[in-house]
Amino acid sequence: MRMNANAPIALRDTRPGNRAVLYLRQSKEREDSESIEIQEHIGREYCKQHGYSVVAVHLDRTTGQKWDSRPGVVATMDMIERSEADVIVLWKWSRLSRSRLHWAVASDRVDIAGGRIESATEPLDTTTASGRFARGLLTEVAAFQAEQIGEVWRETFDRRIREGLPATGRARFGYTRQDDGTYALNPAEAPDIAELYRRAIDGVGAARLARWANERGHRTTRGGLWLPHGLRGYLDHGFAAGLIYHGGKFHPGKHPAIITAENWEAYRGLRKLAPRRPRGKLGMVSGLAWCHCGARMMASSIRSDGSGSYGCARRQRGDSSCPAPVYITRARLEQYVSEWIEGLTPRVDLIREELAAVRRENPIEDREAIGRLIGKHEQRLTALTLRLIDGKISQTAYDGATSQVEQQIAELRARLQLAEPRRQDDLVDRIPELTEKWRDTPPEAQNRIAHALIAKVTVSPPFYGGDWRRRLTLTPNWDINHD
Repeated sequence: MRMNANAPIALRDTRPGNRAVLYLRQSKEREDSESIEIQEHIGREYCKQHGYSVVAVHLDRTTGQKWDSRPGVVATMDMIERSEADVIVLWKWSRLSRSRLHWAVASDRVDIAGGRIESATEPLDTTTASGRFARGLLTEVAAFQAEQIGEVWRETFDRRIREGLPATGRARFGYTRQDDGTYALNPAEAPDIAELYRRAIDGVGAARLARWANERGHRTTRGGLWLPHGLRGYLDHGFAAGLIYHGGKFHPGKHPAIITAENWEAYRGLRKLAPRRPRGKLGMVSGLAWCHCGARMMASSIRSDGSGSYGCARRQRGDSSCPAPVYITRARLEQYVSEWIEGLTPRVDLIREELAAVRRENPIEDREAIGRLIGKHEQRLTALTLRLIDGKISQTAYDGATSQVEQQIAELRARLQLAEPRRQDDLVDRIPELTEKWRDTPPEAQNRIAHALIAKVTVSPPFYGGDWRRRLTLTPNWDINHD
């Protein structure tokens, strides 16, 4: 039976104390690794024997060292903390994590929430000191194995670099990987890579370079369109110059170079001298415009006199996923925003009424629930401190765990502030003050005022026979439902 990753599977029996969530993980599909299906079968049999009801199954197909990037384990922990499940059932203890820090944090979070963690194939009574000691040994072995694997990979990477090979044998733009692990020039791509460097040396920007590469039919090694920052990163790493970038340094490579050493030095020198454009210099509407396809709109031809236009960022880099090309002149966008801001003051009372109506239909996030979560995390800090005093966790684990908990508390406090109704009311109260400042104010200051009042301006494709203003949809910052 195949499952959708991280899809909850609800059953009827949800008795408190017996609700189990299965967490499954397989880093790689290989013969000596237990498959997700086998792990689920063993977990369900374990739950059946212990009278547990499986209320959800979450899984990850990734390594055990990473935590925040594993949606399955995050969802599993959230279920315990929201009291939607009572016990996490694993195939083996190492499935949750091979990291000592992650285990200390996970164990503490589950304990504070009143839950428990059990292994279907390594049963231990973790309510006793000997059971916790045995679990600690198993997790320590898992961490040791993970560190050994990491050391082997680092040694492998270093050996490959010494041999003139990149650390990993993945595909490279402009080259064809040979059976012996070396790289030969790809005659269909190499000339255009040399042209990309020549254009970059001549001052062509990353967006135009990416668009040119996409129009020439080139794609990333994963088959996607080139993005400006991705192409710039490829050029900066110098693989086409016969070099290998590893550990913050350039090393000589065994593969043939596409560009000359002179061109590489010219490109490097240009990159070192490249100035960073200061923010806020594009005018009052910089950063506000969004295309109807969901992409930002970038300045495509803004000139020194302030004229020019904004265009869909996807279209500018050659991505045809935007259903229709969208452009808007800077003058019209600024006119629209100015008219809207200058017309706000007479509408303040009406805005308050509309805001109250929206709140009645769409209640904001429960502040009391957020407060309870903050209280739980503060209890976790206290529990961690007691564990440190009792010698149950190391100072390193304590520092890492408390850092994560304090970050979570900060995020919850930010959510609490957003859930405060007065936040939108305060912004509406400031409308007369902001609109008064809008007049006779430099563009950079107008941009800050516009961002304080406006979340985004969505631009639709042009149409014939109508007011151009109908192409624009403005979302104010007091709109509770804006994303």
